[in-house]
Amino acid sequence: VTVLALPSACTAGHFTVTVLGAAGTSTAAAFLGATTDPTGNSNEGGALSCVITANNGAPVSCSSPSTSSLPAGNYVNFVVEQFTHSSDFSGARAFMSFICENPAASSAAVRAASQSVRRTDLIP
Repeated sequence: VTVLALPSACTAGHFTVTVLGAAGTSTAAAFLGATTDPTGNSNEGGALSCVITANNGAPVSCSSPSTSSLPAGNYVNFVVEQFTHSSDFSGARAFMSFICENPAASSAAVRAASQSVRRTDLIP
């Protein structure tokens, strides 16, 4: 679980996930959620999601056309779960990005709330 603190409320969108090194052709679901738990262990709302389909080790991506409001003071968490065959994702790397927009906030606050790329081991 990867978490990011939100200094101001914003609208999340342009959620994209790229996975490197996933074997086989199974699927997994990637979620961008909001939580008040700084550890990210509690998901109080799956804001955005997409389904990743492995392609025999080739890089694969998924994206969500949706947007979701995220409240100030919450944490954004990134979770990949619901694997059809988790062994296909063993050792794979996931990169996620999203844009958090708030026209009323200063550009510095928006940049602080935006997460461009994070890497996480899907299954260590």
